[in-house]
Amino acid sequence: MKTLKQRFSVWFNKSHGSYGTLWAERFKSVLVEGKGNPLQTMAAYIDLNPVRAGVVSDPKDYRFSGYGEAVAGAALAIKGLRGVWHSSFGVQDDAAALQSHRMLMYAEGGHDRSIPQEDVVRVLEQENAILPKSQVLRCRVRDELRSRMADE
Repeated sequence: MKTLKQRFSVWFNKSHGSYGTLWAERFKSVLVEGKGNPLQTMAAYIDLNPVRAGVVSDPKDYRFSGYGEAVAGAALAIKGLRGVWHSSFGVQDDAAALQSHRMLMYAEGGHDRSIPQEDVVRVLEQENAILPKSQVLRCRVRDELRSRMADE
């Protein structure tokens, strides 16, 4: 990682006429452990990063994650999520893949305390990890508005 970061910094600084380091902290790796399929565990871990960082309180609200994109209806993100869940559970339905992934994220997020316990209980027990249609529609409208504003 050190060599990669140094070489990229040299290239970036030459091409942008700047100098200095681009990263303030050292590279850090985290051992991700979980039961079941490691691909699903990694996908949940990655989609929970904005929650851990305090950027959003619900992973669906971060549009730059695979899960946020899938909730908003991006076909490629849905296909990827379905692939993650089809590999070991045979999930082929988009809604079932979204529900399974949300269930795992909230179970893992509750376990590592990145999601408050009352939110975990609400999503897993009361909602059965199914997003209400109003929230799905809000995510789709949000992303559509952002993409239109970017085009202008």
